[in-house]
Amino acid sequence: MQLRSRLLIGLGSLVFMSISMVGGCSRPAKPSEAFVELPNQPAEPPAGAGGSGLLLSELTVETDFEGGSAKVVAIDQQERSIRFEPGGDPRHGWPCWWNFRIRGARPGETLTLRLRALSESIPQSAYGWLKDKPLSLDWASPSRAAWSIDGENWQRTEPGTREGHWMIYRLKATTDALLVAWGPTYTPSRAGEFAHACARQHPAVVKAESLCQSRDGRSVTLLRIAEGPRPIPQRGAIWVQARQHAWESGSSWIAQGFTEWLLADSLEATWLRQHHEIFVVPVMDVDHVASGQGGKEAIPQDQNRDWTDRPHWPEVAAAQAAIRVLIRADRMSAFIDLHNPGPNDRAIHFHTPPDEGTKPGQRAAIDRFNLLAKTHLSKVMPVQEKVVKSGANYNPNWMQMSHCWVAAHAPENTLALCIETPWNIDQSSQEGYRRMGAAIGLTIFKQFHDKDSTSPDK
Repeated sequence: MQLRSRLLIGLGSLVFMSISMVGGCSRPAKPSEAFVELPNQPAEPPAGAGGSGLLLSELTVETDFEGGSAKVVAIDQQERSIRFEPGGDPRHGWPCWWNFRIRGARPGETLTLRLRALSESIPQSAYGWLKDKPLSLDWASPSRAAWSIDGENWQRTEPGTREGHWMIYRLKATTDALLVAWGPTYTPSRAGEFAHACARQHPAVVKAESLCQSRDGRSVTLLRIAEGPRPIPQRGAIWVQARQHAWESGSSWIAQGFTEWLLADSLEATWLRQHHEIFVVPVMDVDHVASGQGGKEAIPQDQNRDWTDRPHWPEVAAAQAAIRVLIRADRMSAFIDLHNPGPNDRAIHFHTPPDEGTKPGQRAAIDRFNLLAKTHLSKVMPVQEKVVKSGANYNPNWMQMSHCWVAAHAPENTLALCIETPWNIDQSSQEGYRRMGAAIGLTIFKQFHDKDSTSPDK
């Protein structure tokens, strides 16, 4: 069950309000439920849709839509400012995500958004610097917030300013209703709509499917892509997934950008489609994304620490089941898990299994990908020189991380890694993320195409 409350705030000069939390569960998916037909899902309402009888001269805030989340502290109608906190429940992950709709703006006026960190602690955290402490404002306050008038095309504010415990953004309204968020939003519904659109446009190449049903009964969108007469058993398999941590919305846009590149007409993309079968999951943690939670270190288990013999999350269990099938068929070529890192990370970097968690051929594949990335990914964003080896020094549960689990089970030459793309630099925009997805696609092509070929169609 999902408990939400609508914020219609603005009755008076200064009003205080908070929102409720989200919970609920349903049965886990069985491995046999992987790859079933994906039903059409409702679209996220645009910023100007719905509602009636509101006084447009009064600023109001709404969070009663997919991915909406905020805790409003106060609205000052004279100052035309909104004070707020992230709306997540720390039990459901780090409370850094926020996303809400403003109504009642006057086109041309400047709105002031004042953000502070949630004061609640995170007692379940395995990180010593965070355990039993509230999350720093740094995690919730990108240098430039995202805003949109239609929920489709996201722009960025001018850089915000820090004043004590507050981050302050100023935004010139262009319409009476607009959406503002931590980053460009990407919901489970959007993932489903994107998959169906790809399948309609490329019916011989793309299948829109559902990996499984989540605990709250949502479909987890899966795209399966292959082209040409080459038999499936003779194709390598490439698995790309995003959003094991719900707040990392940029990773879903990277997954979409990768898919868009893959379905384009370039020789490189065509070769990859004709020689491999590619699986893309744009949103793994669908429940926490839909309910506007952070997801990371959610109770009882962080999704990216859930890759065990008995995972809690149906999404992880279904992904494991599908990947095991590919491994048994000796088809597993690559596993790539897309994430966004911390607020001070300014370059792309890769988390890889430690040396003791990789086979020699897997380490060679990682080294090759890292070398290629310095040429191709660096054209979009800076690339860190060295990879991060996710061993015991990084996390005591490193063997329960997705890429480490895959490396432990996969064949000698499988590429298994996590790509961390920064969210707090100038290139961290909707378009920048999609360009990064395309660059990852080209890098994967270079990884597997015969490096001695004179042209990519050989």
